[in-house]
Amino acid sequence: AGPGLLRLAGHPAPTAAPLGRSAFRGSIWMVFNAIATRFLSLAATVLLGRWLLTSDFGVYGLAMSMSAMAGVLRDGGVRQLLVREHHRHDELVGSAFYMALAFNTLTGAALAFLANFSSFWTDDPSKATDVARVLLVIAICQPLNTPGAMLQARLLGGMRFGPVSFLAGISACIRFGGAILLAGFWADELGALAFVLPLPACAVFEWIGFWYYNRERMWSRSPEPARWRGLLAQSVWILVGSFAIAMLNWGANPALAATSKDLDLVAVYFFAYNIVIQVGIILSANIGQVLVPAFSRLRAEPDRLRAATLRALRQLMLVAAPLSLGLAVTFPPLERLLWEGRWERAADAVRVMGLLYPFVVTLVVPLSLLQARGSFRAWAAVITISGGLSMAGACLGGVLFAGTPGAATNIAWLTGILGGASAFVATMVIGVRRGIPLGDSISATLPAWVLAAVASLPVIGLDDSILSHWHPVPRFFATGVVFTLIFALLARVCLEAHLREWLASAPARARPLVSRLLLLPGAPK
Repeated sequence: AGPGLLRLAGHPAPTAAPLGRSAFRGSIWMVFNAIATRFLSLAATVLLGRWLLTSDFGVYGLAMSMSAMAGVLRDGGVRQLLVREHHRHDELVGSAFYMALAFNTLTGAALAFLANFSSFWTDDPSKATDVARVLLVIAICQPLNTPGAMLQARLLGGMRFGPVSFLAGISACIRFGGAILLAGFWADELGALAFVLPLPACAVFEWIGFWYYNRERMWSRSPEPARWRGLLAQSVWILVGSFAIAMLNWGANPALAATSKDLDLVAVYFFAYNIVIQVGIILSANIGQVLVPAFSRLRAEPDRLRAATLRALRQLMLVAAPLSLGLAVTFPPLERLLWEGRWERAADAVRVMGLLYPFVVTLVVPLSLLQARGSFRAWAAVITISGGLSMAGACLGGVLFAGTPGAATNIAWLTGILGGASAFVATMVIGVRRGIPLGDSISATLPAWVLAAVASLPVIGLDDSILSHWHPVPRFFATGVVFTLIFALLARVCLEAHLREWLASAPARARPLVSRLLLLPGAPK
């Protein structure tokens, strides 16, 4: 996915080649790290899903959601500002660090305060206590995260993605490995705390690790509080956007808890969503860190920027759609294999979310374009609308479906349609406003999704009617192989130009093999 996303279109100027190579290498590093991290996350989800109670997942999902919502204050928005204004890093870093530390301390205090009101989301006093304990651990981590986050900003701004990826991978090992160990030995005693107790260790490790690569003692710089007002004026829309991202990714959980008061329902919905967003985390979150600095360097070349945006949309959807729908069709046998029916109630919700989630994934491309242009107000507005609609769907679903059969699936339809449709419309509107014809944006986004959706239908029918009686292992491989073959055939017939575009950017050693598998004659070598 990385090469296809980030090989810039057009005829590059002499200075563009190093940028293209840096973006290419960066995408490879970030995607590789994301895949490795997702495997660790999946391992933790598998084991903790077997060892912990269903309600423990509800407690964790609710606490993390509240943390993300309070994260509107995190870093004061200056971390992203430092990445974008990398050429002014030395000028801004002292003020930015102390401003971020102040905001993160305030975030921690806000979370500690929210812990006193955890009973608002559940009528079970013991679970309210669990939510409060998890929130307090997360609160402690907020100021501890500041040095690592700010040191990381310099590496990202300088497009040094290798060290960022390496350290993020080790931090993920600490986080998920620690959670597995804690739950393995003390599942009954810790419950949902097993998820968050490794977080302080992660914060300390990232501080030490990023300092090793930077050797920058930003805490020894002058805080220059007189600059803070100006920095806040530039980052205020980043803060609003950060809150909106939390609404989009996490807002459904507290909304559903507040209207249903049912942490088991929250747990099923959260578990299904946590499965589906693995695709988004692998692709959108990490690729976004590469696209923003890459697009920033193309601001003076609008033709190349528009071409690169369309190419990124095509390549991202070409990967996101089959991954999301492939996960959706293979999850029922996977759930039976890994959790032995414990999370069977989440299977249909995963299918629904997998169908609609690719539009949320591809939203990262226009959002990266807005960030690169400094259009933070528009960036924040787009995410706020999508996140607000998703939360509204969860609120409505909690009122209409709590306590009914298939509640999590019906709520997934509401949140998925509202969130996915708003993301698609936003992608089209941003493209038009940046000079990209509407037809070009539609043709870059919809075809791969339509083909993946069409490929999933016969597989779901086959699984429900015949394969559901099979052993989970052959059932999983059968659904995966049939879906892959159908989608590959449809893509080869209908999206040959997209495949050739991706193949032209793929690693040279892989091109001959991939071209033979896809039956693409005359493909680049």
